[in-house]
Amino acid sequence: MAISISFNEYLKNHDIDYELVEHRQTRSSFDSSTSAHVPSAEVAKTIILQASDDSYLMSTLSVDHKLSLAQVNQLTGKNYHLLNETRLSELFPDCEQGAIPSIGEVFSLDMLVDDSLLWAKKVYIEAGDHRHFIKV
Repeated sequence: MAISISFNEYLKNHDIDYELVEHRQTRSSFDSSTSAHVPSAEVAKTIILQASDDSYLMSTLSVDHKLSLAQVNQLTGKNYHLLNETRLSELFPDCEQGAIPSIGEVFSLDMLVDDSLLWAKKVYIEAGDHRHFIKV
């Protein structure tokens, strides 16, 4: 698959320069960072949350960090929980499960980003499959 169709269109439409980085097939973003020989602090993982009001939030953090739902709920004033896998497949049909690109605007989702990624000189984002990153 390489790059998800919607992510690829977004990159082209916004004239974003990127590099496609191939790595061996993996099951997690952390394993992908190891396989691609890139620092885990520079690899973004995406966690999709759903609130009790049925709104969604894309939470993006480096793979070496853990998400605190309590902190997200406190920051947003909502009650979020992890989205189930069936719903993920429906929301991201052109992405393999667990390989969602970390750009909320691509999917019309609000986004919460870990500050550590904002200060990174480069960030590796899942491309939509388990064999490629996008380096920006």
